[in-house]
Amino acid sequence: MAVKKKKTRKKVGSKVKPKSSFKIKWDWYTIGVIAVAFLVYANTLNHGYVLDDDLVCAKNRYVSSGFSGIGDIFTHSLHEGFTGTPDRNYRPVMMAAFAIEKQFFGESPQTHHFFNVFWYALACGLLFLTLRLIFKEHNQLLPLGIALLFAAHPIHTEVVANIKSRDEIFLFLGLMGTVYSVMKYCQKGNLKWLLFGLAAYLFAALSKESGLAVLGIVPLTAYFFGGQNKTRLFKTTGYFLIPVILYFLLYFNATGDSGQQLGITDNSLYAAESLLDRLATAIAMMGDYLWLLVFPVSLSYDYSAFQVPIMAWTDFRPIVSLIVWAGLAGFTLWSIVKGNKNLVAYGIGFFLIMFGMVSNVFFLTGVTMAERLLFSPSLGFCMILGYYMYEFLFKKGYSNYFYGLLGVIFVLYSFKTFDRNAVWKSDATLFSTGIHTAPNSSRSNTFYGTSLFEEAKTIKNVTEQRQKVEEAIAYYDKALSIYDGFTECHHHKGDAFRFLNRHTEAIKAYEAAVATQPKYHPSLYNMGLSYLDLGVLDKAIE
Repeated sequence: MAVKKKKTRKKVGSKVKPKSSFKIKWDWYTIGVIAVAFLVYANTLNHGYVLDDDLVCAKNRYVSSGFSGIGDIFTHSLHEGFTGTPDRNYRPVMMAAFAIEKQFFGESPQTHHFFNVFWYALACGLLFLTLRLIFKEHNQLLPLGIALLFAAHPIHTEVVANIKSRDEIFLFLGLMGTVYSVMKYCQKGNLKWLLFGLAAYLFAALSKESGLAVLGIVPLTAYFFGGQNKTRLFKTTGYFLIPVILYFLLYFNATGDSGQQLGITDNSLYAAESLLDRLATAIAMMGDYLWLLVFPVSLSYDYSAFQVPIMAWTDFRPIVSLIVWAGLAGFTLWSIVKGNKNLVAYGIGFFLIMFGMVSNVFFLTGVTMAERLLFSPSLGFCMILGYYMYEFLFKKGYSNYFYGLLGVIFVLYSFKTFDRNAVWKSDATLFSTGIHTAPNSSRSNTFYGTSLFEEAKTIKNVTEQRQKVEEAIAYYDKALSIYDGFTECHHHKGDAFRFLNRHTEAIKAYEAAVATQPKYHPSLYNMGLSYLDLGVLDKAIE
């Protein structure tokens, strides 16, 4: 008797599960983004210390203490381990990472550079995973394109190539961790994702003060992509006030009343004669930032006094910038009011939220303008650029044009980034470019003068050595013609005259430094040495 085969019925509406290879394919995309991001910055791995790296690494006593210094790092301000005096900055996560690296690998700039690139590559990988979660209804090429554009964008060179800008990378890691967790919490409602999000947000804030702005990204993301109603939106956002409270408890315990005074050398907007002029200049700089995002060709490590001149509303630059940014902000608000949840509005909102705290529009910060401040906000731009290419080329059936345009932009970005990295190899290479990219900056001329002075000390031929020092003095004079209140420039000029045994001129330079900052002890001390060399002992003692 023949055995009848049982017929298996297919359930109506059942779907065939995707093969595991699909998931592996996604994993390879993530690995690919990480690898690309690492390779783009591979030529920074043999770089040395540049600019203020010493303040947070080699010459910071808390970092140099390794594990035993981590307690001090979390209870003191950023530069206190170098200067001995409290300041207004608090970035313990970055400093703790440096201390751990010091404990395991010793004091090595190459180690710090490796981890800068490593964490950057990991951040780009997490960015792709987050974008993939946000755009799960779209083709994978959309998040991939955005991630590649972000990974290669030349505006990020200062952050990755400069050790002290690790804080920006960690902030971004915390930002991506927050967005990813918020999306998961909105979808699953699982408490663990909320807790992960809170921890990631605190990580971002403790990486850099501007990480507090991530609080604004939470409701923005939940509204556009999380399907949250207003009640749940406010409730979800409310939870994130807990890390804010914890942050400020730690911050005020570490910084207290620092008494730190900022001035024109820190932020040239302090030189504005009125609030209107300050706002005009700050808004004009927002236009400059937008230009750097779109055309990252002429990049500079310095934009301080007075590379960006103080402007009034009679200038055209503030007016044009205000019209552009008001239009973009208006479009975002209009989209939110109308319930039009498009990626362009999200990208603009993302940029404005992450950039607002460092824009100098609402309050003055410790820097005039810097490319590193565009690091996290630039993701908003990359989202919009990637979306338009995807929407108008790939989805319209012009996939070859999409691949071609994305490829061209990625290659141009990568070449520019790789080339720009070389500038950050040492102080000498960096400062020699600054006088060309920021010729009207008092600081860039001062730093280049000091670079020449240090080079002169290595020259054995006396005539050539004196010529090099005289060249340095010429750059000091140019710097002071731009801004005469630069204390350090007067001091370095005095040191150069002392080196040439021109003590009378050295004393005048030191007196000028002390006139701008009466308690500037390096100039007071060296002035005493110059009087000692002149044999004027009573003045030396004074």
